[in-house]
Formats: sequence, C-alpha cells, structure tokens
Amino acid sequence: MEKLKMESAFKNGWQIFKDNFITLTIAFFVVTLFSLTLILAPVMIAGFTYMLLRASRGEAIEIGDVFHGFSDFGRYFVGGLLYLGVLLLGAICFGIGIFASLGVLLFFFPVMVDKKLSAGEALSVCWEYFKSDWPMAILMAVILKVIFGVGESAWHVFVFITGAFAFSVSIAAYNQVFGSESTEPEIEIEPEEVI
Repeated sequence: MEKLKMESAFKNGWQIFKDNFITLTIAFFVVTLFSLTLILAPVMIAGFTYMLLRASRGEAIEIGDVFHGFSDFGRYFVGGLLYLGVLLLGAICFGIGIFASLGVLLFFFPVMVDKKLSAGEALSVCWEYFKSDWPMAILMAVILKVIFGVGESAWHVFVFITGAFAFSVSIAAYNQVFGSESTEPEIEIEPEEVI
C-alpha cells in the first residue's frame, strides 16, 4: 500500500469527474433516489463505486452500471450494516471518534467492490491501511464529507454534483493507495544503450 497524496488524488478525481460529468451526475441522482430506501443504499453505493472504478480505468460507463450492486445484494447489504455499525461506534466514542471511523471507512466500498471481499475482510484491509496513514485518511475523509455537505446545504440542489465529485476523488485516492490503475498514463523511459 502506498501513502495517500492529496494533490494527486484531487487531480485524478477531477479528471474522472470531468470526463464523465453527465453520466456520473445522473447516476448519482439515481443512487440518491434509491438510497432513500435505506435497505438499498449500500447496494447502490456499491454500484456507483463499480461505475467509478471502471471510469477511473478508462472503461466506458453507462448509467445502468449503478445497478451492478444488485448482482451481489447480500454481501453489499451486510457491508452496509457493518459500515453503519463502525460509524455508530465512532459516534459513541465521545463524538470525536466519528473522525477515526470515517478515516477507517474511507476505502471500504472500493475495497469490497474492486477486490470482491466480504465486509469483514474489507474492513480488515481498511484497518491495515488506516494504521499506516491515519492522519491523511482522516483528513481526506473529512474534506470529502465537507465537499459532499456543500451540495446538501444548498437545498440538496448541488449534492448530485458534489457527491459525484467527492466519490470520484475517493476512487482516485483508492487507486493511488492500493496500486490500481490510475487515470494518468505511465511514461516509459527506455534505457540508453551503453557503447
């Protein structure tokens, strides 16, 4: 695992978001509508995560990708319960523990979706990352929550844009930390011949 680099994550996240603005914004609207039924929220978030992982790797995406989570409903539903449990545990710990919970859960759904792990396995992977880079994990999680919250504060009008952007940055950061493909092309330098 690599350390999180904020500038790179935002740069790559912006590229993912910009290249897929319409599709991601509409898809996030769909995710939000379906997530009003709390049972479906983790499944829809998993589908949106799947969509963003594909976009981050230069693959074509379509709005229907947000329903990908239904292909493994049980695993994502259990993941959602575990996610909620960790958040509640953090909130109970003097309220300030919520920040640590957000840091631990920063890559929870990307790990579940990308690595096809169970909820417990994904939480274990996230915990291992958090222990090695906890200040950046907490900082990134808080910044992304603020970005998301900006859209919500404007009568929820812009949440589809800010939410899609925050998720895009999260996926770019995930790719950076876990070594997945990024949106930046690698530059190969051929060695010079020694005569």
